[in-house]
Amino acid sequence: QFADLAARLGFRPTEDLSFDVTLRGVDSRVEAPFDFPLGTVLPPDGNVERTRETLSAGLNASWDATDWLVVRAAFSRLDVESGFRNGSDGLE
Repeated sequence: QFADLAARLGFRPTEDLSFDVTLRGVDSRVEAPFDFPLGTVLPPDGNVERTRETLSAGLNASWDATDWLVVRAAFSRLDVESGFRNGSDGLE
């Protein structure tokens, strides 16, 4: 499963000042047959799942200070949450 959402919004409150905001979110889930610490392939198992959720946001500002000077500032953030889930194999 995979879902991806992206958006960008820009606005110009004055002729010399502009902003734009970006946002992107991704959610992915996959049955993963690999044991990454050991580098081996796991036996088929319907309840092994790797998940990853990412959210990134950004803000850019631009100001035309003079005819020869443009001041720009940028801020961004990336948040990633990754997990590995292995349900019960029926062995207790």
